[in-house]
Amino acid sequence: MGPKGTSQCLECRFDSLPFDCAIHPTAPLIATGDIDGIIHLHCFDFSHSGSAPNESSASSSNDLELLAQAVQLREGASCRALQFAADGRHLYAGGADKRLLVLDVERELHLARRQKRAHNSPISAIRQIGSRGPHVIASADDEGSVRLWDLRQKACVHDVKVNEDFISSLRDGEDGRLLYCASGDGTLTVLNMNRGVLIKRSDHQVRLW
Repeated sequence: MGPKGTSQCLECRFDSLPFDCAIHPTAPLIATGDIDGIIHLHCFDFSHSGSAPNESSASSSNDLELLAQAVQLREGASCRALQFAADGRHLYAGGADKRLLVLDVERELHLARRQKRAHNSPISAIRQIGSRGPHVIASADDEGSVRLWDLRQKACVHDVKVNEDFISSLRDGEDGRLLYCASGDGTLTVLNMNRGVLIKRSDHQVRLW
């Protein structure tokens, strides 16, 4: 919603196809990752939008201000998953090069940490487990594996084979104990993150395409 409850849309054009985006938890910032592995950090402001509500913005300039741009993935590797930390200080990223990146938002996406070979196949989803603090994150890949990381230990805590198909989305429960995983084969699985085991899987399996 724009000012005074009006519906409003901000537009931003990219040179390459955006793969994923993430919204900062407290600041008017949006991060995007594209097919060329470039990660962008933009600032948005509805009060200074270049387009009026429902007005076509085909000829207008970008409504989002570019604050930082980083090429952190290997050449030719797409950025496929982004997630801000709960405190907004870091941005987690992953993609086709199988590495897990931690970027410093306050330092213009400076690389704070890189976990090489975080997965055996391209990373497809990332989730910061908010109730456990900004140091605990989950990541998933194209071969259906989910890994839980504790950034303080700089190591993988649990590695669970959830499915044979890619994991499309991750969501954690309020208490941080359960992790819900949606897969490309149409199933929903539930992991116990304390024990690192799969505890439930939906019976009805329908291909998404």
